[in-house]
Amino acid sequence: LGGSLETRPDWIMTFPVENILLDGPKPDSDSILLVDVGEGNGHDIAAFQKAYPNAPGRFVLQDLPPVISNIKELDASITRQPHDFFTPQPVRAARGYYFRYIFHDWPDEICAQIRKHTTEAMEKGYNKLLIFEWVLPEKDLPLYPSLLDINMMAVLNERERTESQWRELLAKAGLKIVKVHKACEESEGLIEAELVE
Repeated sequence: LGGSLETRPDWIMTFPVENILLDGPKPDSDSILLVDVGEGNGHDIAAFQKAYPNAPGRFVLQDLPPVISNIKELDASITRQPHDFFTPQPVRAARGYYFRYIFHDWPDEICAQIRKHTTEAMEKGYNKLLIFEWVLPEKDLPLYPSLLDINMMAVLNERERTESQWRELLAKAGLKIVKVHKACEESEGLIEAELVE
């Protein structure tokens, strides 16, 4: 999967980041614009910071302590924060909380724990939960995502999810999907969600 991503543009080039995150953030330079949760060496948040160096607010990369301590290259302006997403989210009211390929590794009940810790840190009407994963069509599934779904079942006893399954999963945490951003059916989507009013 990692190899296939190397030939694709960064998510910020595919999806309308300016509309999702940069329209309405707090102007305070000490506020948090984006928290990248559990994303290893921080490729995505580094790409975001490079593309929008003058965006208001700070950037935070979170992962387990051994991962954070092993990062070799990351702009000094991005805060490296050891964090286990099975524990309460320490960053409150960030404009966006970004998860890439996290939820497809876990069954619904475990996903609920991760979401609960995030939603408890969010404010209604301001914060966004962003999920970069496959959002499968309800029928006529293309070959490549079909193979990924089978692989998830065989290796981890888990699955990729359809849009209706994502909606149900997030609704249980008091979240609503604002929009599912997709370039095409044979690429990942970006789920934009926020707390239900």
